[in-house]
This record gives sequence, C-alpha cells and structure tokens, in this order.
Amino acid sequence: MREAYRLQKIPLQETLVLKQKSLILFFIYVGKELPDFADANKKMQLILLKLSNLLDQQIEN
Repeated sequence: MREAYRLQKIPLQETLVLKQKSLILFFIYVGKELPDFADANKKMQLILLKLSNLLDQQIEN
C-alpha cells in the first residue's frame, strides 16, 4: 500500500501545490488478505484521482 501511494501521489501533490493547500491523508486497510500489488496500485490511483477531482471542485466553489 505504501509503495502504491508513493508511485501515485504526484498528481495529487501537484494539485495541492497549485491551489496552495495542504492535506493530511492516511489509509487503513481492513481486509483479511493482502491484495497483490497490481490491484493495490490501480485502486490507489483511482482513489487519489477522485480525491484530486474533489479538491478541484471544492476550491472552485
């Protein structure tokens, strides 16, 4: 999970810097089995993209 976040965090960081905002973020995985890296990476990318889009919408309003 940590590696997936590290690889996918750059677009979110760019959005935050551009909008001069900061964000404290943490993830809690509660599944019983560890996901493989490909699935975790894909889901992390989707989560961070949605978060970035939400930040853009809130800042514009």
